[in-house]
Amino acid sequence: MYSEEARAKTFSLNLINIGHILERSMLVSHRFGLRRSSERTVEFNVLNEMAAYLWSVFGLTLTVISPTQAEEDRLGFDDIMEGLPLGQLIAVQFKRPKEMKRPKNAVRFTLDTLQLNCLASNFSRHQAYVFLAPFPTNQQVVRYRRRLLTMTVALDVFDIPNLYKTKQKTRTARVYTYVTLTRAPRLEIADPRKYQPISKTSTAAELCELVGKSDVGYRITSNEVKPDQPRKIGIRKLYYLHVAKLHEFADSPESSRI
Repeated sequence: MYSEEARAKTFSLNLINIGHILERSMLVSHRFGLRRSSERTVEFNVLNEMAAYLWSVFGLTLTVISPTQAEEDRLGFDDIMEGLPLGQLIAVQFKRPKEMKRPKNAVRFTLDTLQLNCLASNFSRHQAYVFLAPFPTNQQVVRYRRRLLTMTVALDVFDIPNLYKTKQKTRTARVYTYVTLTRAPRLEIADPRKYQPISKTSTAAELCELVGKSDVGYRITSNEVKPDQPRKIGIRKLYYLHVAKLHEFADSPESSRI
């Protein structure tokens, strides 16, 4: 039997190998004209870094639950959560980055106001986040591969100014790619045309630290009771991040069936 230390080393080496393969494949794709990064590229790499960080620093396992479009329409949050092992659950939505000519060093994101309202209506503070990763090209994803978490904004939906304002269908946010002396990314949001700064922001790395301290997320308990009227989220491309320690899997009622 392998020791926990050996398993951790093997896990870390596998992640590093995956990262090197991704870097080489992205460079080849750029050579053949695939310049712009897709949501999937950004999502995969950021979540991969989060999983590696939480495991290496806190010994936590991160499992990404990604319902299909049909499941998103049919199931509610309580249906998706039912039967999961004990742990923390965080709702995360990524937005595709788009290049901007002006101002320089800024990346644009489009936020759907109805989706923001839906997240705020179904979750509490520190449970639902919008991830804004300012890497609009594959070249930038590769170049900043080891800094993805410190440069990606993890925006709590409740920190968005005028959150419940729905006069416009979408709102534009922009993240400046340079990092200030405080190492906090600069974020602004239009309301509706004039941009205003969002002072209270965190990075994906800082969110990982809060997760490690159990300060964020919906806490799944052993006595979870499914409500008569399950919460319907109905948001496209919403990830549920399940975070737990290994011993919590053994404490889950479902573990006895495996």
